[in-house]
Amino acid sequence: MANPETLCPKCAFSPIPAGAEKCPRCNEVFAFNPLYKRAQRLMVDKREGLDFEATLRGALTGALSAHPAPAAAVLALGAALWLIRAAGLFVDLREPSWLFALAALELVAATVLMANIGPARLFAQAVAVAHLAAAFVLGAAHSPHTLASASIGAVVIAMTVGEPSAGRRSGGLIAGLVCTAAAVASLVWVTQPPPAAPVQLEDLRLGYQLQVPAGWKRLTAEELAPHLPLPSEDLDNKYLGFGSRLNRTFGLLTLTNVEQLHLLAACQDQLRRLGAISDPQPLGSSAPDAFGRESILFELRTASGSAGRFACAKIGQRFVTLSVVVLDPTPSIGAAAFEKVSAGLTVR
Repeated sequence: MANPETLCPKCAFSPIPAGAEKCPRCNEVFAFNPLYKRAQRLMVDKREGLDFEATLRGALTGALSAHPAPAAAVLALGAALWLIRAAGLFVDLREPSWLFALAALELVAATVLMANIGPARLFAQAVAVAHLAAAFVLGAAHSPHTLASASIGAVVIAMTVGEPSAGRRSGGLIAGLVCTAAAVASLVWVTQPPPAAPVQLEDLRLGYQLQVPAGWKRLTAEELAPHLPLPSEDLDNKYLGFGSRLNRTFGLLTLTNVEQLHLLAACQDQLRRLGAISDPQPLGSSAPDAFGRESILFELRTASGSAGRFACAKIGQRFVTLSVVVLDPTPSIGAAAFEKVSAGLTVR
């Protein structure tokens, strides 16, 4: 049944348009009607509590789609935090490389929210859950940094559930800023993991021990190529290829059984077998201590663009050589890598 205050008192026409001063059908003027005056006093036609919000595309939508900037900003803050941690800007936590992917995912979620594409709300919430989980996976649950980092994900979830009011949007943005600042500030209290232990490459039967930096390993002939050749072994010739392809550093240790040899000629011959393009003349500096007094040090550059050092010596009844090169034409970089490796060499 129609509301009597929306009926024309003369012809019963309904509904009367909002704000009309006369009946569209019979032109009855309402200004002197007591019901019209009462409706004006009570503001029957005033549209209160209706918050029509529009996207850039002009469609009516919810509060989150109409005002995505606060939630998107908090997602971007979370991405910035992961980038700071992954890059080790304040403290090197040796974080996994997938943190960069998580940071990129949060930036994508923020972009999707701003563009209101597809299930933007659900995607943002899923990424926020991943952020929260990653914070606890990477850190101790009771750590202030972990709690501050996880809170960023919780804030995003709170800002995207239901239809957030203006107060919830503003409060969430402030909370996100505070949590991010707390997470970055608390990085100084995060315990830095101990440095990774060096790797021991040894063969006691052949009488050598080689200590190389963490992350290095034995390398095959295919992994050493084209920087250093790894010949086939036999009873009198033993070889060890090693290095780190990630650091673009490659090494070769050779041990050959001999009775007599001319050291300089043998070293120069070995340089030719390595494919050296550098001048096969000894350097003025001394070879590593592990090579003893009868040793010679050379500069080593190869056709692949690698540079480093080559040392050779006669130790007992064996001819021993050590080559270390870095895929960098700067001689000092290769020399530093050689010194680091040669310091961990022991030959018996």
